[in-house]
Amino acid sequence: MIVRRGLDIRNNPIDALVDRFGFSCVTEPGLDLRPCTIESKLLSFLHELAPDQDSIARDLSVLGARCRKEDTRLDCLYERQVHSAGWAWGYDRPMGTADELFRITFTVDRKGDAMNYSVDFERILEPR
Repeated sequence: MIVRRGLDIRNNPIDALVDRFGFSCVTEPGLDLRPCTIESKLLSFLHELAPDQDSIARDLSVLGARCRKEDTRLDCLYERQVHSAGWAWGYDRPMGTADELFRITFTVDRKGDAMNYSVDFERILEPR
């Protein structure tokens, strides 16, 4: 059994996507296995928000992102620190633990009436 702390999967749709798809995505240099399912899921999530940069910034900020808008470009950085512990029957302490940082950059660039959306996902295993 895996127990994770640091994600609010019930109230935060980004955390729910990280929990479901983020742990199978490897983004470490030399081992990068992208494209990952989570990237397309996050991009779909971004497209579901109101097609207005100010509304997107508000919606993502409520979920924990830090947003910055310059001219026609909106960048929002979302980070989550997650601690995982793997437990096995018959043991009184975890068989293994891991600390990971999930960093997601949402970008919305306006070109005239068109909006260009992109997502950059990073999963960083933090040394103990």
